[in-house]
Amino acid sequence: MPRAALRLRRLACIAAWAALGTGPVAAQADARAALADQAIHWQSIGRLELAEASWRKLLSADPQSADALYGLAQVALARGEVEPARAWLARLRAAHPSDARAIQLEARLGRPGGQAADLQVAREAARAGRTSEALQAYRALFGERAPPEALALEYYQLLAGTPEGWEPSRRDLEQLVRNRPERQDFRLALAQLQTYRETTRREGIRTLAELARQQPAGTPAREAWRQALLWLDARAADAPLYRDYLALQADPAVAQRLAQLGEAPPQAPRPAPPNPVQQGYAALDRGDLATAERRFDEALRMRPADTDALGGLGLVRLRQQRFAQAEDLLGRASRNGARRWASALRSASYWNLLGQATAARERSDFAGARELLERAVRIDPAEPAAREAMADLQRTRDAQARAQARQQRDAGDLAGARLTLEAALVEAPGDAWLRHDLALLYRRLGLAAQARELTQAWPPAQRDTPEALYVQALLAADEGDAQASALYLERIPPASRTADMDALQDRLRAMALVPRSDVVPSRAEAPQAEAASAPRIAAGPVYRHRRGEAGLGRLTDVQTPVEARIPYGEGRITLGVTPTVLQAGTLSPDPGSAARFGNGAPAAALQAAGAVAPPGAQTERGVGMRVGYEGPNFSASLGTTPIGFTRTNVIGELGYRAQFTDTLALKAELSRRPVTDSLLSFAGTRDPRTGAEWGGVVATGGRLDLARDAGTHGFYGYGAAHALTGRNVASNTRHELGGGVYVPVLRGEDASLTVGMNLGFISYDKNLSHFTFGEGGYFSPQRYASLTFPLDWRGRDGRLSWRLSASIGRQSFREDPSPGAAANGFAGLPAIPSRRSGFAYDVAAVLEYQLGPQLYLGGALGFNNARDYRQVTGNAYLRYVFGGGEASGLREMTERPFGSPYTPLFLP
Repeated sequence: MPRAALRLRRLACIAAWAALGTGPVAAQADARAALADQAIHWQSIGRLELAEASWRKLLSADPQSADALYGLAQVALARGEVEPARAWLARLRAAHPSDARAIQLEARLGRPGGQAADLQVAREAARAGRTSEALQAYRALFGERAPPEALALEYYQLLAGTPEGWEPSRRDLEQLVRNRPERQDFRLALAQLQTYRETTRREGIRTLAELARQQPAGTPAREAWRQALLWLDARAADAPLYRDYLALQADPAVAQRLAQLGEAPPQAPRPAPPNPVQQGYAALDRGDLATAERRFDEALRMRPADTDALGGLGLVRLRQQRFAQAEDLLGRASRNGARRWASALRSASYWNLLGQATAARERSDFAGARELLERAVRIDPAEPAAREAMADLQRTRDAQARAQARQQRDAGDLAGARLTLEAALVEAPGDAWLRHDLALLYRRLGLAAQARELTQAWPPAQRDTPEALYVQALLAADEGDAQASALYLERIPPASRTADMDALQDRLRAMALVPRSDVVPSRAEAPQAEAASAPRIAAGPVYRHRRGEAGLGRLTDVQTPVEARIPYGEGRITLGVTPTVLQAGTLSPDPGSAARFGNGAPAAALQAAGAVAPPGAQTERGVGMRVGYEGPNFSASLGTTPIGFTRTNVIGELGYRAQFTDTLALKAELSRRPVTDSLLSFAGTRDPRTGAEWGGVVATGGRLDLARDAGTHGFYGYGAAHALTGRNVASNTRHELGGGVYVPVLRGEDASLTVGMNLGFISYDKNLSHFTFGEGGYFSPQRYASLTFPLDWRGRDGRLSWRLSASIGRQSFREDPSPGAAANGFAGLPAIPSRRSGFAYDVAAVLEYQLGPQLYLGGALGFNNARDYRQVTGNAYLRYVFGGGEASGLREMTERPFGSPYTPLFLP
């Protein structure tokens, strides 16, 4: 199909489709039109810096100018700058949602295939007459370098058609001919180019005369030679050029031009009588459609089945945009065996279907319009007009489905709204707002698992668009996962952010949940994450085993915590009970072991003399209590160690979190917590040989953490001081100081990975690590230092959430002699300081799986050899969420996994 007709029809169809959705568009002011024309001119000759300046001037005059936004996106693409192009595209879509050029840009940005796809874009633009766009696409392929030989001809022929492109095209083609004189196609292209200008036309004619006698260039060379002779502003001296042509073949038009020079043409056969078909094609070449139509009609009256006349009249109808008649005539020509009409027939059928689809849409027959457009795409998959029309039609249908679902929901017909949205999403899986509305409806119906799966099943091409990221941020915020919401928003380029996104950013920052200033958006209706959570209850066993000597340092700890969390204001009230059983084993009866427990050597002597029985198995049972509150910035709790232990203590904590700036955060804490290193330190014990009771140690003090998150990395530091006291246990003090750096290796919507380095120091006033009366049975070195390299990986896949925290490094500590050795009359304890160093590891993992809309199964496992012991910890639990069926957020599950209130798996 001729390019002019394609371009004309393309513009007409796009205008018709746009008119259905946007209505009349006001004409631009002359000054703005001049700026646009100037920018297009600079783009067409490759002066991208000047084109960009003109587009920016237009954008300053009209910040919503679709032409300027589209032009700047093209400039960015021509430079290979994909992200800026995406940003300009997002602004174009936001300002002009129905602009068909946005769909073209999206196709270019998202099309797979690398350079092959870019070449297809260039050729499609050239076929459609979009010369400036085609030239930019070609330049994007080879940058500032000369085009490769395989693309040279099509590029220079396209460039030569621009106002200032002829001269550089001629110069570069001449260089190609000098480099490859054997290439007839290069010589032919240069000669054709030379005939376009009067100053070089004679040189081109002489080259064409030479090529006309060679193969395979002969036929196209003769055609170009004839046309150049007709164009030539001939003088008498040019007569040999015409005689050379007529000596090769007769031609009335060339002979007439020679006669006009005052010379009789050479002898030639008498011309045949006028042929109406030939006259019709000549008129068609001149653009005289009325004459061409009369001549083809005349030929068809004489010979109704003449394929050339049928095809010619079909081309006339095609240029007249009478596509139905063009399709009929070209179809008849093709059925008569003329296969050369196949391409024109496809074009006629294509545009005829687009016209029918436009009419069907005007009748609100969307299904019929879609079917017609699908047929058009099958006819010519490379032509974008039908795809653009389908996308615009789908957006209209999606908007209607959302409106219908809202009406059904407001009327209480949730099932009907669900069916409407599900059917619409099947047709348009990439529509972000359909997915948003359906996910919210699933949650309202208590289908949390389906909602979560829906938010994770994005088509790859749409998953990372600004609109899709914003919708995912909204859904994450609605689910109560503020951290994930912030991560989605962080991935939206600043130039693509809208006022709604900024409003969400402000809301998250006000909640002090966003660590960075450029972490963006969510709608104003996004509820506060903590307050939106439904009441929940969780329960399950926790197992802990620490290696050591039976009756002394060994410990088996089995707890069964039960916890309820009830929304209150902006936070939650927490209630918990924790049945606990501790076992340390039975102390060996030998004198050495007996002297290291309780009243030491004197009690051991009584035992050896048979005056008293050995201590027996060390076992403690009790039930702990706890009540607390957790808010966005403030937390508090009050409780007890298990009631029933030899020693029960009141424990609790006060915590405060503050966000000083967008990157600087502080956490302060006052606490009184049990020291759970051993049965003695946790529960207290009794020496049955003497009746002495001691132990039950608690650490009372405060801790301060300061952190700065710069996005690509972060720093933190902490300090703590505590007093350690227990019943009949010497008082002690503990000081801690540490800090580190971390780097987020991965920050995605479903997973994150952070690595870092940590340096920590601990110091105790006294070494009270032994088990005689007055000591605490807890690790208390006078100097402790560790250098570790932690890794933290957390994520979610469908119904499964996880966190893995691991660190490896080096630790070293020094312990002074025990102050209780002399007091208990035992000389076997070390009398000089002892030093130890070695490899340190700590691994902890937690998994949680959603069994149903409101029920979750989780478990955790940990191993470590930190300090002076080796320990394994594990637990399993069930969590039930009441009411709304909200899914437990990734942030809550991984940062605050369910477990023991006394021995948390993940330390702060």
